[in-house]
Amino acid sequence: MKKSTLTILLLAIVFLSASAQDKGIHKGRQDNNPAAMQRKAAQKEMIKSLNLSDEQKDKMKKIREEHKKNMEALEKEQNISVKEYNDRKTAISKEMKSSREAILTTDQKNKIAAAKTEKENKKKGQFEKRINKMDTTLKLSDVQRKKIIALHEKNQLKKKAIKEDASLNDQEKKIKMTSLKNETEEERKKILTAEQLSKIEDRKKKEKGIRKN
Repeated sequence: MKKSTLTILLLAIVFLSASAQDKGIHKGRQDNNPAAMQRKAAQKEMIKSLNLSDEQKDKMKKIREEHKKNMEALEKEQNISVKEYNDRKTAISKEMKSSREAILTTDQKNKIAAAKTEKENKKKGQFEKRINKMDTTLKLSDVQRKKIIALHEKNQLKKKAIKEDASLNDQEKKIKMTSLKNETEEERKKILTAEQLSKIEDRKKKEKGIRKN
């Protein structure tokens, strides 16, 4: 099993044995975020399905405490650049994930890998639903449909490359992901006609109005 896959998947146990303070770090930003709430619920389900032993839970707690101590020490650093701070923060995070991975059994790792595969398949299904909805709403031509699918596939490959780029810290990856998202959106607009873009804007305004009400 590839280490990179497990490293990404181990995010599913981020909330394991977390203290009240740890849970509050991003609380204000995530409490009203449906996507964040769904991710947290999925993470809790994953943790439950792993059936961690008491010994594993104790080790996870110690790793979390060590991670917290290292982050607190980093936060006290005054004479480092933003890049050095982000590089060290990423290194601390990688060390924590690696330590967590070492605690898991083969069966538990396989469960996480299976969950990742299921998630990827679900995303593929969601894209197919979106493209079919676009086809119905915007009356896409065959050429437009093929171009949008090709753009999506290209975007997925670029996202994978960014995630696996060991030369980037987490903050740099986040910036590149945001840039890629904006770039993809602009390319998608070029595929659609002015009339189709107008329909999309009208739909967004209606959905925004519904959410307000």
